[in-house]
Amino acid sequence: MDLQEYLKAWIKLSKKSGHKNIGNYSCFEEFVYKNGLSFKLNSPPKNLKRGAMKECYRNALMLMLDNPSYFYVEGYAISIIPAMHAWCIDKNKHVIDPTWSDGKEYFGVIFKRSYVQEQVIKTKRIGLIDNWQEEWPLLRLEPSIWKETLDKT
Repeated sequence: MDLQEYLKAWIKLSKKSGHKNIGNYSCFEEFVYKNGLSFKLNSPPKNLKRGAMKECYRNALMLMLDNPSYFYVEGYAISIIPAMHAWCIDKNKHVIDPTWSDGKEYFGVIFKRSYVQEQVIKTKRIGLIDNWQEEWPLLRLEPSIWKETLDKT
């Protein structure tokens, strides 16, 4: 099963269970499915230093901050099984994963650098999509506030 099929299964389960919508989405998997893209894995840069396992959000944030030409992405990826994950991409939309060396498939949402920075300062947390502490505010916002499209590159 690929990541899009995995997300569709979660969406179907969420709708079937009668969960109340958050904004226009039945669950944050639907948010990722509707706003995300599939990304290609490329050979990592030779100087890429991997961060600690289970700290993908922090690792991706630090990589983005250290590299102005990289973009922060959150969504789902597969190493062994599908998991929520964060990574960066370059302007060609190639994955630069500062956590996993064995990622196989990536599907996620590209965020504006300014939005990522504002949210980390405001919430004192890293990780944007599954912000259950504030009842998933991202799922209610207009995409123009947070979404980086890369159409201009």
